[in-house]
Amino acid sequence: MMDGGASFFAAPRIKAKRNETVKRLESESFSKEIHRPAMPDETLREEIKEMMVENLMLKVTKEEIADDLPLFGPGGLGLDSIDALELVVSLEKKYGVSVANSEIARQALATVNSIHDYVVANRK
Repeated sequence: MMDGGASFFAAPRIKAKRNETVKRLESESFSKEIHRPAMPDETLREEIKEMMVENLMLKVTKEEIADDLPLFGPGGLGLDSIDALELVVSLEKKYGVSVANSEIARQALATVNSIHDYVVANRK
């Protein structure tokens, strides 16, 4: 009986302490930022191609995607607006990079090189 009563009275103190810790961590900037080490350019380009092949379920291999190949439209890889949305979500999940609007997306998602440059410039 004593053990049950002791834990009952200790619970509010533990909860208060936890809430203080959470507030402190939320207020410290390091807890909100994602720090990723820089990676060599070619490694990042290869990761981007791999992400595209896997997430967009492309029928080509990453080796078949040239760094400067247009990703959208005729004469390119032939991606569509659904693919663009999936790319934006994938970039945010994998690299912490968000795309603010459709005009930025049009420029940033034009080629593997443009995605690479956008990730490098905007990575957190």
